[in-house]
Amino acid sequence: MPYKDREKRLEYSKKYNAKNKEKLNAQMKVWTENNKEKKAAIDKAYQEAKKDGLFTVYLLANEDYVGQTNCLWNRLYDHKSKGRDTSNVQIIGKYKTREQAKEIEAGYHARGYLGYWRGH
Repeated sequence: MPYKDREKRLEYSKKYNAKNKEKLNAQMKVWTENNKEKKAAIDKAYQEAKKDGLFTVYLLANEDYVGQTNCLWNRLYDHKSKGRDTSNVQIIGKYKTREQAKEIEAGYHARGYLGYWRGH
């Protein structure tokens, strides 16, 4: 069984990482500085992989906030970094065009939900 010592390995890794945090951060900083183009390409590929080509209208239920985006993962990250509660996200729908998504989003805003929309 390939994972028979998994818990033991995870515990070892956790202890090692905690003990060597500064050393590992320094190594990562050097790698990042020496591989800026490679890191940018990796980051871009990762972000592109999160897109599905559709525009998602979503509800942050704990915030009464409705928004739309073409990359929900990025948008939730932005919300979280600004202090919004993203723990209860509900997808209202996915649409082929931004105009369709804006129309649905505007309808929710007209009903009192918070959000960002200026009609463009």
